[in-house]
Amino acid sequence: MRYVVNLFVFVFVFASCKPKTTTTEPEYIVNADSLRGLDSINYQLQYGPNNPDLYYKRAQYYLKDGKFDKGLIDIKRAIEIDSLYPDYYILLADYNIAYLDADEADKNIRKAIALAPKNPNFKVKMGELGLYQRNFKKMFNYLDSALYIDPYIAKVYFLKGLGFLSMNDTNLAISSFQTATEQNPDYFEAYLQLAHIFSEKDNPTAIELYKTAIQLDETSVEARYGLAYYLQEHNDVETALNMYKDLTVKVSDYAPAYHNIGYIYLFYKQDPKSAIPWFTKAIQADIEMRNAYYHRGYAYEKVGDNGSALLDYQKAARIDPDFDLAIQRIQKIRK
Repeated sequence: MRYVVNLFVFVFVFASCKPKTTTTEPEYIVNADSLRGLDSINYQLQYGPNNPDLYYKRAQYYLKDGKFDKGLIDIKRAIEIDSLYPDYYILLADYNIAYLDADEADKNIRKAIALAPKNPNFKVKMGELGLYQRNFKKMFNYLDSALYIDPYIAKVYFLKGLGFLSMNDTNLAISSFQTATEQNPDYFEAYLQLAHIFSEKDNPTAIELYKTAIQLDETSVEARYGLAYYLQEHNDVETALNMYKDLTVKVSDYAPAYHNIGYIYLFYKQDPKSAIPWFTKAIQADIEMRNAYYHRGYAYEKVGDNGSALLDYQKAARIDPDFDLAIQRIQKIRK
């Protein structure tokens, strides 16, 4: 199964200094050591209900937790109290994106830029939004304006790389991602994108790039799967098989790893009987995985169980009505 690169993974939160406040309420410090994070904020809001910083911080928590309705109320409340702090508008733009409202996000980022025109991060934010909108002219204009203020922002080069990749210009994408790693040697996402590109090019440089990404983030399923898949495609099947099995231990519901284990048993080891339970586990992890049904059907066909094979091919064809291989196998069995 060919690895599909997910290009658009956006994190719409910028670190910023502590917001100023316009409230005249006194500051309250939580004395109870047991209160942390959201509990601490809620406690402080009881005594400082007009502190915009607290609403802003709570909205950040809600955004991470996916509690968008609650968070939107909080960030709007923060802006009502203090409409001159640009980071509030950036967080509001994050919520606009969560609700798929790019136009509102654009308006709020522009407000932040107007309040702090020399802050390059807000221009980067607008460039990121341009990438999300696939408005590449907008994206490059704002990213270049950020570089004019600070030419060493690694994220700018990373976003440019994603833009070039979206435009199918892999050479410029590679150059941009490499520049991102030069500005920030620990830029995991840049190494991962480079690894994907070199993997697609069947370039062995992909191996070291994946290994570097894994060193930077040992928990990354994407990097480990990418390396295992590259090794599988380049005849280091046993290493790939062990890596896939290790992934299923770390992430018990990771369907692609189960599928590829079955694939190796079916096609590389010519052992369809051993392949079937692995395809079954892939299906249990992802009931819409058409390739798992198709390959389990093929394995059933190889062991002489045409009835089970037909059911799996039919399921694969229902998931994807244009799945020609499944349709051909159905017709063959029916004949």
